[in-house]
Amino acid sequence: AASFDSAASASSASLFCRAAEAAINTAVYSRYTRSSVVQAQYFKDPAQYPNYLKFNPFLPDVNNELELKNEVYKANLMALERLVLIRFTEDTTVVPRDSSWFSTYAPGGGGTAGEG
Repeated sequence: AASFDSAASASSASLFCRAAEAAINTAVYSRYTRSSVVQAQYFKDPAQYPNYLKFNPFLPDVNNELELKNEVYKANLMALERLVLIRFTEDTTVVPRDSSWFSTYAPGGGGTAGEG
């Protein structure tokens, strides 16, 4: 989630950003958003981890984060001879940028990126 400093919070742009963020946070796991916005399939909000597991039909499955593990996914990944993962040092699109190396924020919200 974005953070806002107190000096900017009084501006109309900041209020617009807060309203947009609230709308996104409310809608990200809705059935409509999941079926209409492909990027929503790749969104993992650590502050809403139970909702992510329950409502995201794609990412928890391929990341093997569900209670029932898919051993074929694990076997296929382990069978690779080489795996190339690209991370850009100045990436502002993928957050945390280390998620391109299987890193993520801990469930429950925020914090620093760690092994996923």
